[in-house]
Amino acid sequence: MTEFGHWTAGLAIDPFDGGAIVYTTGDTVYRTDDGDKPEGTILWRPWVRGIEQTAVITLISPTGGAPVISGFGDLAGFVHDRLDVSPPGMHLHPTLTNTNNLDYAGLAPHVVVRSGTRRTQRADEGDASLAWSEDGGHTWQPLQVPPVAVRGEPARRYDLNGEAPIHVSADGEVFIVSTPAPMVTRDRGRTWAAAEGLPLGARAIADKADPQLFYAIDFAASRFYVSRDGARTFAPAAAKGLPATLVRVGRTDREAQSPLFAAPGSAGEIWLLSGHRLYRSQDSGGTFQLASPGDIGIELFGLGQAAPGHGDPAVYAVGTKANVPSVWRSDDGGANWLRINDDAHQWGLRFRAISGDPRRYGRVYIATDGRGLLYGDPATRTND
Repeated sequence: MTEFGHWTAGLAIDPFDGGAIVYTTGDTVYRTDDGDKPEGTILWRPWVRGIEQTAVITLISPTGGAPVISGFGDLAGFVHDRLDVSPPGMHLHPTLTNTNNLDYAGLAPHVVVRSGTRRTQRADEGDASLAWSEDGGHTWQPLQVPPVAVRGEPARRYDLNGEAPIHVSADGEVFIVSTPAPMVTRDRGRTWAAAEGLPLGARAIADKADPQLFYAIDFAASRFYVSRDGARTFAPAAAKGLPATLVRVGRTDREAQSPLFAAPGSAGEIWLLSGHRLYRSQDSGGTFQLASPGDIGIELFGLGQAAPGHGDPAVYAVGTKANVPSVWRSDDGGANWLRINDDAHQWGLRFRAISGDPRRYGRVYIATDGRGLLYGDPATRTND
């Protein structure tokens, strides 16, 4: 239970009953019928059942296991084995109040990793803000990165507050943590080594089909990096076709989603969001093509299974086209976009993450900022 009045966003008094007061919070909606009683005798109760206002910060849809795994604010997040019932429990051990990033191994989707923010923690969990799972996120093991010396300063831990995203190789064997100087472990955290060749602050991700391939973006210098030896060393890639200046879109804090995604099942295919435009490489960053036309401005995007008869992954996006902010899908590599929500389904137009399902064409998952975790299917199914 949080403190009384936690993030009060609204308060109302019944005009016909001065004792009936309702207020909304970052937790839920509270009501009292004792507002006209003396101080110290007022009892507040939740006025709803099964509802909490919370942001869904991140999500993934793995190539196997549960259809979607979520990362929530305040509630850590859940493995959604079924979409029609609430999960039985949240991510635990460590108990991270917020889950800021999730990733899965493309060829071994039972291996899942997460990074989060610690506000409360059990004494037996130590000070971990990172965790890994080998059963699709149902149980977790804490992970700690040793102290790192950066910019000549004394070595210290950079993995204590959720600022360091974590990603996992396609085969589930290698974890890379984007501390200021990215660190790599190949033995579940028993030993660590620096990823050589990356500048400070670069965020690395893994290819979803080739365990040796990793990628990283340095927005400060507008450079793209690739590793072909399992994140041991990185080198600048030619990245022909990218703009001279890469522009980060949206949030840049620890809850920001990666602007770089690897396509499941397709080695060397990566998608990058820069300046509200999508760029696609199919040769591990050697060359990029502009994938989205100038008439759509993209804020968030994710990938899913290709449409029947198409070779391109379905691309899902939150963006604005023809002055209409909405949710869109492209089945042809970003050339054309179809609106997949309508005016009656806007959810406040506040979104944190979006992803398609790599196993089911047309299914999309959306993390909203206060409206829950949503999923949608085409009105007319094309496959199951």
